[in-house]
Amino acid sequence: MLRQGEDCILRNREETGDDMKQILTVLAIIAVWYALQAYILPKLGIST
Repeated sequence: MLRQGEDCILRNREETGDDMKQILTVLAIIAVWYALQAYILPKLGIST
């Protein structure tokens, strides 16, 4: 059985994982946007 402190530590670890997922999602969106602006759209003839 977990003591109260250990339960809090495990819960904080899960929340940190959720934060990392959000940060990585935002970075992935920015990377895709950058790729569109710099490479893909100009090749299609769309000026950025």
